[in-house]
Amino acid sequence: MLTSIDIIKRDGWTRAAIANFLPYPDATETWRYAGHGSGLRFFYDDDRVLTVESSAKFGTWKEQRAARITKATIRAGKAQAAEQARKEALAYAKAGRLARLADLYPDWHNALPVACNYLFDLNRYAKHRECGLLTRDTIYAVKNNLIEILYHHGYSTACYEHHTVFDAKICYGCDGTGEDEYCGACMRCGGTGVFAPPKRLRFIVFRFRVNGEHYCWHQPDNLVRFPIVTTQEPAEFTVTIQEKPVSLPSEAVGEALEFIEWVMAQAINTESTGAWMAAKLAAPSHEAIEDVVAQRPYLFAEAST
Repeated sequence: MLTSIDIIKRDGWTRAAIANFLPYPDATETWRYAGHGSGLRFFYDDDRVLTVESSAKFGTWKEQRAARITKATIRAGKAQAAEQARKEALAYAKAGRLARLADLYPDWHNALPVACNYLFDLNRYAKHRECGLLTRDTIYAVKNNLIEILYHHGYSTACYEHHTVFDAKICYGCDGTGEDEYCGACMRCGGTGVFAPPKRLRFIVFRFRVNGEHYCWHQPDNLVRFPIVTTQEPAEFTVTIQEKPVSLPSEAVGEALEFIEWVMAQAINTESTGAWMAAKLAAPSHEAIEDVVAQRPYLFAEAST
C-alpha cells in the first residue's frame, strides 16, 4: 500500500493527479499527534497505481503537464528579461539626466538655489496625507544631509534652539478619570488618568541664505549630530501641524529628490567636502565627541523629565 506522499514522489504525480485518477483510497487510517489533533491517512493499492501509470490517459496528462510547465517557464523567463530590460532602461535614463545636470551645473554651488527650492516644497509635502511613509523617510533623510552640507559650507545666517512642550495625553480607556467601572483603577493608565506625561522637545532652527533667498528649517535635536554654534538664546514655540500649499506637483517628487541627491553627491566629491565627509564616516575621535557633548550634553544623558 502507498500513501499520498509516496505517490507524489513518483514520476508525474501531483495532488491534482491523485484527485483525478485515484479519487477514492483503498484504505484509511486515523492518526493522532500530540498537540495537533487527528486526521485521516489515505492508502492506495500498488497495483492500482501501476495500472493508472500505464494507462494512455495518464501519459497524456503527463505530457500536458510538462507542456504547461515549459510554457510557464518561458513566460517567467520573458517576464524576468523584461524586468531586467526595464531596470537597465531606467538606469540609462537616470545616467543621461545626471550627465545633463553635470553639464548644466559645472559647479555644484550653482545648483544649490534649485535644490533649496525643491527641499522647501518637499519638506511641506512630507506633512501631506498623500505622502507615503517611504517617501517621507527619504525626504527627511535628504533634508538632514543637505542642511549639514549647507551649514558646513557657510550658508547659515542663524542657528538657535526652539523648545516646545506637548501636553499630557489623557487616557482614552477611562476618559481621564483614572477609574474603571469593572476593575476599580484603570489598568491602562494605573489610575492616573494620564496615558503619557507632558513631553518637552528641542529643535535646532537653521536659517540659510542661498543666492539671496532665505530658508528656515527645523531639525529635531537628536538628528543634528555635527557641531554647531548657536547665534541667539533658545526660544519657546508652538508646533502647528497642518498641510501647507506646495507648488511642486506630486509626480515631480522623485525628480526633486534625484536632483538634491545629485547635488549632495557632487558636494561630497569635492576635495574639501570629501575630506570632511571621510572624517565624518570614520570613527569619531574623543575630542570630536567631547566637543558635541560640551555644546549639547543632554543628547548623551538620560532624560530626567
